[in-house]
Parts: sequence; structure tokens; C-alpha cells
Amino acid sequence: MAEIIDAVAGLSEADAAKAGAAGKGCRLAVFPTESGYALGSTGLIKAATRRLLQVKERSTLKPLAVMVADVQAAREWVEMTPLAESLAARFWPGPLLLLLKPTARGRLLTFPEYPTVAIRVPAHPAARALIKASGVPWVYSSANKS
Repeated sequence: MAEIIDAVAGLSEADAAKAGAAGKGCRLAVFPTESGYALGSTGLIKAATRRLLQVKERSTLKPLAVMVADVQAAREWVEMTPLAESLAARFWPGPLLLLLKPTARGRLLTFPEYPTVAIRVPAHPAARALIKASGVPWVYSSANKS
């Protein structure tokens, strides 16, 4: 059953925990970002990724991007080059998406045929709160049809 949580102005701790648990449990969530609305879920379970691709009627040839709570979390999942560190320091949190090689752990976020991961730290407080509350990176796409 769907539950609606108004997250436009931000999330309470309880609502962030609910939304984070939903994503961590492979359920899809629609949430605001600084550049529009996103549809996402945990990036660690391929079934959630496949469900998101299915709902969006999106080809598996078009990989999903990843959101993490902060730069430190990004370092766990991708190899941050000096240029990436500089860009992240200047533009994160924000809509800048960096395309980087995954770490060994970061391979969990993508399918084997993809050599890179597109990653960012959102600026919208609701997006950051639910990602932080879930404790896992989220795969996402815009909430509109691909």
C-alpha cells in the first residue's frame, strides 16, 4: 500500500526513517530534488533497480544514476580522482553528476557491463534525509517517463 509523505519542505526524522526504510526494503519512492522529482530505491539490491527500470519502461542499456548522502559516502562507492574531489568540493551538494570508476564495493551499484557509476550528492534536504536515514546509496531517475 502506498503512503504519501509530504517532503517538499523537508522531512521530519520519523518520515525520513519511514522513507529510508521503504527504499532499503526495495520499495520505490518519489521524492523532491533540487532539479525536479526523482523515483528511486536502494542501489544495493538488483531487484529494486530492475523494478525501477520496469516502472519507468526504461532500457537496461540506459544505466541509473546514484545518490549518496555526502562526499564521504561517495568515496566508499567510487574512485574519487583529484578532479572529482575538486568538483565535489565546489558543487556538492547539488545537481552535478560525476561519472567515475566504481570501487570494489561500488561494483554492487551497477551491472557488470557498465565500467562507471554516475553519482551525486543531492542538495534538497528531503532527498538527503531519506538517503541518510536508509544508510544505503539510492539509484534514481527522474519521476517523469523516460
